[in-house]
Formats: sequence, structure tokens, C-alpha cells
Amino acid sequence: MTTNEDRFTRKALERWRQIPQPIQFRLLNNVYCAPCQGAVGMLGHRGRVEDGLLVLEGSCGTCGEPVVRTIES
Repeated sequence: MTTNEDRFTRKALERWRQIPQPIQFRLLNNVYCAPCQGAVGMLGHRGRVEDGLLVLEGSCGTCGEPVVRTIES
């Protein structure tokens, strides 16, 4: 598993596990960071479901600022 599972809500973990690992990898390594003005890798991610979206939150792998990735079902 690509994630630290204890940092996901139960519902978010169920949704995350439905995504194939190669896609998980791409999702975590293609996150927009405003300060860096481009795509970066996400570190220390955690997940939750909000308004039907899987929300991944973590830190930019380049500058350390917070980044968020939302994934539709």
C-alpha cells in the first residue's frame, strides 16, 4: 500500500484502496503547489471523504507548504 493507512478515515481508506497502486502513485506525485507554481509530490498525506470527494491533504515535497488533492468517485 502506498499510504500510511492510520491517517485515513475508514470511508476514505475504502475509496483509496479501490484505486490501483500505479494510479495512486500518479495522484500523489502530481499535485499542484501554488508557491512552487507547478506539479509536485505530496508528503505525509492523510485522507477523508467530504461532499462525496476523496480529499488528500499533505505537504509539498519541494517547499513543505500544505497541498490538497481532491478525487471524484
